[in-house]
Formats: sequence, structure tokens, C-alpha cells
Amino acid sequence: MPNFVKLVPPGDERERDTCATCGWIDYRNPKVVVGCLPLWVRPPRPSRVTPRTASSARVRSRDRASDSRPEDAVRLIAPHSFLPPSPPPSLAQVDASGTTRVLMCRRGIEPRVGKWGFPQGFMELGESTRGGAARETMEESGAAVVPGALLAVYNLPGQVQILYLAEVKGTSRGGGEPPEVECGPESLEAAYFALDDPPEEDELAFPTVKWALEYAAAVAVPAAENGEPIVPQQRTKLVFAEEVAFEDETGL
Repeated sequence: MPNFVKLVPPGDERERDTCATCGWIDYRNPKVVVGCLPLWVRPPRPSRVTPRTASSARVRSRDRASDSRPEDAVRLIAPHSFLPPSPPPSLAQVDASGTTRVLMCRRGIEPRVGKWGFPQGFMELGESTRGGAARETMEESGAAVVPGALLAVYNLPGQVQILYLAEVKGTSRGGGEPPEVECGPESLEAAYFALDDPPEEDELAFPTVKWALEYAAAVAVPAAENGEPIVPQQRTKLVFAEEVAFEDETGL
């Protein structure tokens, strides 16, 4: 039968739960939680475009941010990079004829059952952080997304949360509205909210949900709108005895 005692193993600097009988060490390390802030933007109506020759199209492609075609206008998230794609997309072009919405899930499991949050969960072995974020988004909200720019890293007691911006593509059958989604068993429902009008603070599952919503609306989305780098938010929760403090490390 295991008989655990607190010891500092050879070559280590911390006390670990160590079996006094066999010497087995019970390492306990923070878990990685990955997720997405899925955004949907109503595409603008296609404008009439004068046919161009192949040579003029190549020159024109250098300034596609001014092109009003939906496939360019909706591409607001930089794939696999902190930096927006080149040429940078324009959220202002999209928002002139539509609204930006965020897809959120109402939790169906503890903790904080019944409260709203983002699709997120623990990484599985053998997957990347982006892969895990995409899987969690599909499992909890029913939306297929490709995680793009890193939005935030939150260091919390026992876990590290990594959140990406992601884009929900397509529209409903009637057009002009987000595509319908069917949430998974860990969510009571999934719904779209205006990015500037999310659920009330007391309806949010965790403080990190509020942090990410505010940072996306105030910093990340405007940065993408202006073709600027998206600097991820970094916050740390510090616990001293019964006191809790938060440290902002964004931009360091």
C-alpha cells in the first residue's frame, strides 16, 4: 500500500509526494486548458466588380484590403500567427454592413453550471493547442472553426488557459444571420451575442471570460481592423494564503 511523504527528490528543488515504500514520485503539474473566442461577422453584400485581366488582378491583389468581396472581407483572423495576414483584412469594411458576434456556451457541467463561457477544455495527449481548441469548440458549441491569432494566456492556480481568436464561417439558410449550431452534452445551449453586448457579468462562468471579452472588444479586434499585430493578453492569478491578486503581463 502506498505510503506518501513529502520529500525533495534528488535533482529536484521542490517537495513532492513520494512513496516511502517504493520511491515512486507523484508529480502534479498544471493542466493546460485550450479554447476559442469564436467570432462571426455578417458578410457585406457583394459589389459589382469590373472584370480584370490576369496582370491587373496580380497588381490588385497587393491591395485586397480595399476589395469588397465577401471572401476577403470576412477573413478577419490571422491564421497561425500573432500577425494579421498580408495583406491585412479590414473589420471596418465588414462592420459597415453587419455586426460582429461571439459564440458562447452555457455550461451544462460543474463548476458554474448554467453560466456562460467560451468553448474550452483540457488538452488531450497527442494534439496541439490549436487542435485542442478547435476540438473543444466543436464538442461544446457544434461550430467548426480554425483557431487563428493567439488572444490570451491566463496563468491560474493548477492550470494555464490558452485562448485563440477563431472565425465561424457561413450564414444561416436565410442568409444574413450566423449559421445554426447544435451544442454538445457539456453545454445547455450555444448562442451568439453581439461582441459589445455579451451576457451580464454575473451570468459569466469565470473572471477569465470577462477578461477575454473585454480584451477582444477593446484591443484585439480593433488591432485586426487596423491591420496591426495582435498582442496576446497575459494575466496571472496570484494566491497568498487567503489573499488573491492579479498581475497583468501583457506586452512584456
